[in-house]
Amino acid sequence: MYILSCMHVICPTCQERTFGDATSGFAVCMIDKEVLSVDATAIMPNNVHFKQVRCPCQGCDYTCCLKDLNYHMGLSCAFNLTTCTKCDGSVAHKDMPSHFWTCEGVPGVFLHAADVHSLLEDVDKARKELDSATVCSASARPLENAVVAVTQVFDRLNSHLGMETPECPGSLAGGDPAKLPGPM
Repeated sequence: MYILSCMHVICPTCQERTFGDATSGFAVCMIDKEVLSVDATAIMPNNVHFKQVRCPCQGCDYTCCLKDLNYHMGLSCAFNLTTCTKCDGSVAHKDMPSHFWTCEGVPGVFLHAADVHSLLEDVDKARKELDSATVCSASARPLENAVVAVTQVFDRLNSHLGMETPECPGSLAGGDPAKLPGPM
């Protein structure tokens, strides 16, 4: 592995691509397009994962092996802050699961469009079963089964869409059925 003067780390193949024909002594970083000096590029030792590093979060003085830094930042660092999607408050990443359950911000559920479309397809299928059951109403059993199926899917939709949520790009959310795409 190689560490570039811009502090990006690249593999030997990328190093060869970057500096292979750099006769001028300079090349361009393939990540951020910064001009690099061949002289400022260093080979990283294989044991870099065991190097002692300091937590980059302001206020934290924890040191550990580089290989353990993600664990520290995700599960134990009180200074690694993230923003709560419900209240927009700053919360330590390690505390987010417990905060989220007790947060008094806007409750909500975010659904990706694919999840909503899957639920809507299930409702449409159940609706078609109900339509076909009403055609042959000589037997009440198929009609009852169709009604049960529609009710179950409807309950699933309500549980997923029953809470108002802020708009989220790439997601569909809400408690208003009028916001759902397309007719059923």
